[in-house]
Amino acid sequence: MTIDDERWALAGSIQLTPAAEALAPELAGVITASPHPTGWFISARYRSGLSATDLRDFAEFVRVRTYLLLANGPVATTWEEDGSGTFHASCGRSAGLSNEWLAA
Repeated sequence: MTIDDERWALAGSIQLTPAAEALAPELAGVITASPHPTGWFISARYRSGLSATDLRDFAEFVRVRTYLLLANGPVATTWEEDGSGTFHASCGRSAGLSNEWLAA
């Protein structure tokens, strides 16, 4: 995917970090987005021990979901609010979802 847009470049710069806490077994990772006066504070955490393929798929999930957030805001079909004003998007492990999350 090639998008000539500053938001796409910014979405690709989100650092992926291993999750400090245990994630549900079906998840590859979680993105958290909190509103900030200058835009959004975004973090992406992945399950330790992911295969290279799952980690690559999660990185693409983060890029796409972050771009959608920056372009459209926290749309209910791609982000879930936790009640405190923070939004989350979860990515299943690619072996079980065959990348259906990209279409959302």
